[in-house]
Amino acid sequence: MQTVPVYLASIALEPQRWSSRTPSYRVSHWYRSILEAGFDGIELWEYHYTLASAQERASLDAGAQRPSVTGMPVFNTYHRPYISSPEDWQSVFSACTRLGAGMVKFNLGGDPEREQEYRDALSEILRIKPAAVTLLCECHPGTIVEQPDSAARFIDDERFSDIGFIVHPFLIGNPKLKKWIDALGAGIMHVHTQMRDESGNMIPLSTRPEYIRGQLETLFESGYRGGISVEFVEGTKSERDEPSYLFESAKADLATLRETLGQLGILRPGV
Repeated sequence: MQTVPVYLASIALEPQRWSSRTPSYRVSHWYRSILEAGFDGIELWEYHYTLASAQERASLDAGAQRPSVTGMPVFNTYHRPYISSPEDWQSVFSACTRLGAGMVKFNLGGDPEREQEYRDALSEILRIKPAAVTLLCECHPGTIVEQPDSAARFIDDERFSDIGFIVHPFLIGNPKLKKWIDALGAGIMHVHTQMRDESGNMIPLSTRPEYIRGQLETLFESGYRGGISVEFVEGTKSERDEPSYLFESAKADLATLRETLGQLGILRPGV
């Protein structure tokens, strides 16, 4: 029977994610609570590591190596291949080694006329990338891979055969999700969860259970074998945007995901 890990993206609990980007909380203080809540690990926001104190980095390094801790399999970086230097990327990969992260989320730029520049820069990053690390390109609005056809065109390059893509199944309808699947197929290696109402406010996954089930069913029937990160939750960008409240929202979304995946016959790893 198929299993799928569900991670908590540490950015989900960060009130300053879009302002100063200075960490407002220590991820290590939430380790136990996150795992006890039933998450299978953490997608670590880069600044929760690189802008943290030496003591916090040491705690995260040590925690990732403890057998009782699933760890931080995804490292979420803001380094972009066409801006950041190879030395910057070496530091990213060194962090992955210390944290035990096998996947790195990154973004491309948004200028179609610079696509060849993006390709060449990414090729250089792949040249220094450790074999144990997979790059995950987020299909993010404002980038040249925000649409299925442009993402498929970008990956149609033998140099990029091992790069994965991240999509957001609950921000798009079922026809659009099918377009992503048709365009990328097995290239979709990870998904982020967030869901919004008509005004753009984040809402709980539990408010649209049939939609959630339909999107997950389409995704997994296509042969998807990646993981899921709870990225943004109800309370994000509101007066309740603080870690304790956001964590309760994240746990509620996790419960919805587990229940729905269970209905589809997809279990938690180790169960």
